[in-house]
Amino acid sequence: MSYYEVEFKLKLVKEYLEGPLGGRALAKKYGLPSNALIYNWKYSYQLFGKEGLKRHRSLTKYTSEFKRDVLHFIETTDASFGEAARQFKLPNGSMISRWQRKYIAGGQTALSNQKGRPKKRMNKPTKKQQETSKLSREKELERENERLRIEVEYLKKLRTFQQTIMAKRKDEFKPE
Repeated sequence: MSYYEVEFKLKLVKEYLEGPLGGRALAKKYGLPSNALIYNWKYSYQLFGKEGLKRHRSLTKYTSEFKRDVLHFIETTDASFGEAARQFKLPNGSMISRWQRKYIAGGQTALSNQKGRPKKRMNKPTKKQQETSKLSREKELERENERLRIEVEYLKKLRTFQQTIMAKRKDEFKPE
């Protein structure tokens, strides 16, 4: 697999966005194996700016709840992995497909990042643990609220997109 410099990616994205050439022509011009690279770089640039074109060497760990929310979003909205990645500002959709395979194979526990031997549990929770459990319930509700906001926003955009397509089709087949 070839790795491309950030400046090269930025040059191609700007040329794609500003110039008359499409992704396929640019890929051919610069000898890229696929025009999908340009489209992926464009989406990353639009979401994260120049930072999105850099290679990410440090692994970001996502909670199992976040992974479940993303999978639930895909299930309820029939969004593709790429659309969901852009909606949740993830680097790519392939990680979501891995999450989905893990979830299908092992359920909710397969999505956790825990490795190794589990920690010992104390019999009696401390006051600090009780306070954090109350806060975590509040955080959980806030996270679900945000997920639902995103879902509603996506559905609204989908509806307007479908309405514009239907209006165009209606105009095309309108008898004169």
